Amino acid sequence: MGLTRIAFSRWLRRGPAVLLASLAVMSSDPALAAKLIGVAGPSYGREQAVAEAIKLAAEIAIKDINGQGGVLGEPLELLVLDDACTEGGAAAAAQTFIQRQVRLVVGHPCSKAALAAAGLYGPAGVVFIATASRHPRLTEKRAGKTIFRLAGRDDRQGTVAAEWILTQPGTGPVAVVHDKTSYSRTLAAAVASALVAKSQPAPLDLPFTASENDYAPVVQALVDAKPRAVFFAGYPAEANIIIIAARKAGLTAPVLGSESMATAEFTRQPIANDAGMSVLTRFAPRADAGAEATPQIDGVKQAASNATDQAIRCWAAAAARAGDAAAEPVSAALITAPEPDIAFEANGDARVRSFFPVYWNGTRWSGR
Repeated sequence: MGLTRIAFSRWLRRGPAVLLASLAVMSSDPALAAKLIGVAGPSYGREQAVAEAIKLAAEIAIKDINGQGGVLGEPLELLVLDDACTEGGAAAAAQTFIQRQVRLVVGHPCSKAALAAAGLYGPAGVVFIATASRHPRLTEKRAGKTIFRLAGRDDRQGTVAAEWILTQPGTGPVAVVHDKTSYSRTLAAAVASALVAKSQPAPLDLPFTASENDYAPVVQALVDAKPRAVFFAGYPAEANIIIIAARKAGLTAPVLGSESMATAEFTRQPIANDAGMSVLTRFAPRADAGAEATPQIDGVKQAASNATDQAIRCWAAAAARAGDAAAEPVSAALITAPEPDIAFEANGDARVRSFFPVYWNGTRWSGR
């Protein structure tokens, strides 16, 4: 006899994993297990809204796929569990998914939860596509060939900055200005490494100390260098002082700021009106993204929603190509997916952008 939705929910409350929702009554018939798609995320806290966006996107994608005949002739069903945004909660949810023989898991937006769950999905042979976690270790120390990520990586900001720099005209040197904090030093080093890897000269390293009133030395060094492009790793207040002073002294090069500058504070600074000033964000801005709704914050839910929709659809397409919904053939098909399907690298990372150059046009954020 199958468990009703209420009974199954009460059963799960005995452990850390809590059933949030299901599109259908869960059955004890093991033949139905091949149809299950799992979604995991916290039911409260900072990432709750992201989890809700993932759940809604999964519901819509599954309804659409079922309306077209399902996967390999079978309809899909959704099982949603609370991972509490913790390692323990994620492990409990993962164990339930494994026991229920779920074919695909999406979600686990909290990185620590995603990492803990992946450590179980890999050995168990469950396909897991993380749709919000950007932690490098998820794929750098991949738990198995069934672990994938359909989101950008936080450690690729330096590479994206270098790529932007190489699109700028001119032949002068590249200057990297940073405030000597651990974050900025690491990012400056990543930009330098990415440029050298592309057979470019190492950039000029121009450090300064934040919270000072006089940045004349770095301003003068920046102007004297006559750079082709400038990357600024720091925060809006200092960028406003340094870049505006350098502009007045003759700097004409385009400037790209780190993602730490994509804030509402930046939009209130005069530097935001500089035509040559761009900043990096983790998400492409919406058409109506105003000052307070920065791409850094506003894009999280939308990106997770889009990634979830893509994850379920590309998994379904991979199963169709493989002629089998089992983890091993589907995982292989995901790696070799043809365009325009989402394709994954051999390490499980999707071929998607991690950062976007944007600018403030006076009323909203726009992409370059």
